[in-house]
Amino acid sequence: MNDQRLSWYTRVGHFLFDVSPDTDMAPLQSRVTIFAMYAVFLAGSLGVGFNLGRDFAAGSYIVVGVSIVFLVFLFLGMGSFWLTRNLLVLREFYAIGILVLIGGLIYTAGGTRGFGLFYVMTGYSVLYFILGLRGALAIPILVILGNLIRIPLGNFTSESFLQNPQLVISYLFVVIVSAVLGIATILFQHLLLNHLYTLAYKDELTGLASRNKYDQYIHMLIGKYRLNRKGFGVIGIKLMHFARVNSFRGALFADEILAILADRLKALARPEDLVIRYTGTVFFLLTPTHGVLDLERVAEELMRAVQEPIIHSSHTLTLQGIITITRFPQDGLSAESITANLMAGFARKRNHPGTIAFFDESLHRAEARRYSMIEELRKAVDRSELYLVFHPKIHLQTGSCNGAEILLRWKNGKFGEVEPSIFIPLAEDGGLVRDITRWVARSTIDSLQTLHRSLPPKAEKLIHAINLSPVDLSDPNFREFLTGLLQRNPLDPRTIEFEITEGVMMDESPEVQLTLEFLRTKGYRIAIDDFGTGYSSLSYLHKIQAQDLKIDREFIRQIAPGAVQSPVVDAIISMARSLHLEITAEGVEYEYQAEYLRQRGCTFAQGWLYSQPLGLEGYIQWLKDHPGCV
Repeated sequence: MNDQRLSWYTRVGHFLFDVSPDTDMAPLQSRVTIFAMYAVFLAGSLGVGFNLGRDFAAGSYIVVGVSIVFLVFLFLGMGSFWLTRNLLVLREFYAIGILVLIGGLIYTAGGTRGFGLFYVMTGYSVLYFILGLRGALAIPILVILGNLIRIPLGNFTSESFLQNPQLVISYLFVVIVSAVLGIATILFQHLLLNHLYTLAYKDELTGLASRNKYDQYIHMLIGKYRLNRKGFGVIGIKLMHFARVNSFRGALFADEILAILADRLKALARPEDLVIRYTGTVFFLLTPTHGVLDLERVAEELMRAVQEPIIHSSHTLTLQGIITITRFPQDGLSAESITANLMAGFARKRNHPGTIAFFDESLHRAEARRYSMIEELRKAVDRSELYLVFHPKIHLQTGSCNGAEILLRWKNGKFGEVEPSIFIPLAEDGGLVRDITRWVARSTIDSLQTLHRSLPPKAEKLIHAINLSPVDLSDPNFREFLTGLLQRNPLDPRTIEFEITEGVMMDESPEVQLTLEFLRTKGYRIAIDDFGTGYSSLSYLHKIQAQDLKIDREFIRQIAPGAVQSPVVDAIISMARSLHLEITAEGVEYEYQAEYLRQRGCTFAQGWLYSQPLGLEGYIQWLKDHPGCV
């Protein structure tokens, strides 16, 4: 029952008070205008309707006629509003009706009894919201002038109180006082509403339209599209690295720079354009310009205005920005989608200042999919969608298993099996690496304890490797986390290997170096992963004191059948042996590759020649099935 009542209230509210976005009135003003019109409609219908019979009986047919015209226009205005939801049409009907009524009442000296204009004077306070400033001020002035011209002419009806000369003076006094108060009220309302409008729809710092104005105006343009089928364009401008201005010059200087830039943008805008400060360093230009070439030309002018050096307070400053362009209705059918398109364009071009780019639906879909995957990845741990696989590592000379690299996998209900090359960068961008690494570490410990319970004691000597990212190594809490984890679950640190990339190896940041030193002193093994793909340095290899160098699979793939030599592979193996490092070749798929590596003294091999990555149970069974492994 309550839901039905709420629904009924909602439907009635929409019918009575909803306004079409075609009007450029502010929402506050439109709402007050609707309330004022309903008040006038009710008061006018009752007041005029009450006097019609009496005026007709008295033979005041002119008053009756203008009263009927007023009521007709009043009803026409209200009916048109209910049909079109357009306040401008309603105001026009009311303006015509009230002018006809005032003219008729002045001509007849206030009607049969002379009181007709009192009804108009009592409505001065609401006229501003219905007729606007000029129309509202014109009514009391018209009433004063009309009375001052008409009353001296005399010839009043026998029932009119104006037959009494003493009352005429009092009447004129009341007319003048009410007009003065009415004008004061109208001006006060105008000033108050303008102040509220400025607070709500103008940016205080730059004087540009604010975000609220943008929301109102773009909805109005979308509403007009239903009538004239004309689209429009929105050009978005985002300033890059503006925080540096705040940092080095102060907030006041930065504000003054923004105000100067706003003046430049306003100078480029045409009367039909609207320049908006959407957020701190984001500006929009709403324009009826719709053609691609025209929009591009406008965007180029805006970019020149942004990049032109600003000389202020004896400082010269050059700003950089990104511009993205989207069009209605081609790129979106709602204000929300248009705005989202612009923001997505900023995100895509954040590393390319000075760029002007149109919205691209295919890129947007890719970004939307990427964003959706990040959100799904946030829930992956709680949903138990992450799991580990073990990729065995074989000793090339003996054929025994040395252990395995532990790899992370993600199977999502929405996207299915997602490749690590896809979801690992997403985890980095989404700030999820820290939590995922901790899950991997805890799950690895649990898996190794299960493995040790399932196999002979020899299995406890197997070495298992997990990957660490730069985020993990630069996290000051990672060392504490690892210490606590292994205190609760004792394992020989010499059987755990942490794989890092060449880039991490060369990272000089204190936190990274502290973490690497912590791993060395605690006895954990360190392996350099994907060696040869970055910018390696022998001095860093010596400094890092790693135990294992892993040759990237791309170099192994270049080993051809019957190859006499593979210079890169040979060089890496030779260098590693001279530094007394173990060498692991990744991606070994063929026996001839294994033989080539074996002949050159490569220590370990890892790849589909020996096994695909296995789940824990499959890995345990694989170890049991291969003699010499455990």
